[in-house]
Amino acid sequence: MFAYIGRQAIYNQDFVIAGYELLYRSGGGNAAFILDGDAATRSVLSDAVNVFGLNTLTQGLPAYINFTRNLVLDNFAYLANPKEIVVEIPGNITVDDTLVTKLSELKAVGYRLSLDDYSQTNGILRFDRISHLFDVIRINMGSANRLKLKDMIEKLRRSRARLLADRVETEEDFDLARSLNFSLFQGYYFEKPVLLSKQIPLGDSPYGRLLNECLRMNVSFDRCCKIIEDDALLTHLFLQQVPGARRQRGRMGADIKSGLMSMGTEGLRRWISLVLLKQANTSRSDDLPRQAYARGRFIERLAENADSSVQPGQGFFVGLISLLDQVMGVRLPDILADLNLGPALKAALLGREENDYSLFLQYAVIYEMNNPRLILPNLRIKLSDREVADIFQRCQDEAEISLDNIGNGNMIGVGPAYQGNIIR
Repeated sequence: MFAYIGRQAIYNQDFVIAGYELLYRSGGGNAAFILDGDAATRSVLSDAVNVFGLNTLTQGLPAYINFTRNLVLDNFAYLANPKEIVVEIPGNITVDDTLVTKLSELKAVGYRLSLDDYSQTNGILRFDRISHLFDVIRINMGSANRLKLKDMIEKLRRSRARLLADRVETEEDFDLARSLNFSLFQGYYFEKPVLLSKQIPLGDSPYGRLLNECLRMNVSFDRCCKIIEDDALLTHLFLQQVPGARRQRGRMGADIKSGLMSMGTEGLRRWISLVLLKQANTSRSDDLPRQAYARGRFIERLAENADSSVQPGQGFFVGLISLLDQVMGVRLPDILADLNLGPALKAALLGREENDYSLFLQYAVIYEMNNPRLILPNLRIKLSDREVADIFQRCQDEAEISLDNIGNGNMIGVGPAYQGNIIR
């Protein structure tokens, strides 16, 4: 697995770095391909804290991170230390009483707020009445704003916020901004964004560590709780599954433990599998992750209705992991080296021997091909052909719904109540 993050310095008038803006990057190129702003912010904050180390990344200076409206309202900022980050609000955000209340709460507990891309239009329409809440207000120095800069700054006189000149491209831009009492500066005149990357073995990532806990015969909810609580992204995603969770800094451990107890071992195994598929996906669509999850669930359902030594939960992981190399863009032997799988499961996945697990995997792969000329292995399944077809379709539907719901606040179908919707 690779983690990527963009970083661009923010300077003061003396050309001294005063902070860094952290930017989402989706791969090895210094660009971002993302359609989901919530996912971008979650990725930036999680990787900054848990992969790169936030203080190391910013040299102890403030980290400016863009927050969507959804994440502000969902208290995602509380997962970060208020001394380490600046919560940056986009200039196109919808401002209403709900947002103002949340921003006031963040301000009251010590978070610094920055307004991104303030302009004469959005200032009048949205932000003038709450400009006092912001510690920093960012204004684009582009030509569209040049003629209106003095008017905008005059409107902000009572805000007491520091003004940050964005997109300072030339010495002329810098001189103009400095003459208008800007105290912070960012743009290509100083430096371009820097792309940072770091390779993380699956077993060292929070997803891999939690998955390995779930692969144990006796799962420890205490260890699982610690892994989740130590990772901002996992905490946020998990607490979305816990009704009434508080999501406030220092008060989340009890909610996580309660959620684990309610979700149960099997529910937790499927939840972390969905999170891994979603977060480690290197392709441009969710097709492969959906197929991997559906294949795992299909094998699990078949094993529950067959005379076989295959354990349904282990069968689920065989199906899931059989496509994980394509999802992650990592060699399957390297993935298996990081996972606590038994010898029979690894042998089946690597094609080294034919055993009950490999037969179930072959059955699932052939069934997906829907080719009547291919012969299915005899699994001694106690179901009719129609029942098998029904299970297959239900697993496809579950995979699509569950993967789409990861990260959007909806409950995913992993708990005991959902299991009744699948033929067992």
